[in-house]
Amino acid sequence: YEWLVNGRPLMKAHRFVLSQDFGYIALNILYCYPEDSGTYTLVVRNAAGEAQSTVDIDCRIDAAN
Repeated sequence: YEWLVNGRPLMKAHRFVLSQDFGYIALNILYCYPEDSGTYTLVVRNAAGEAQSTVDIDCRIDAAN
């Protein structure tokens, strides 16, 4: 499997914790910065094909609050 951020491979950092257990795959972001905002995509491939799951994450500080 592969994690992408805005179409590019996720860079390794200690605040990104990847886990995989019996077909369950997760990305835990311990804390985020505004530059971490974007579209996160999980791509899973095997002999049968490919599947993707995508989420938009906004880590910007809301100045209105």
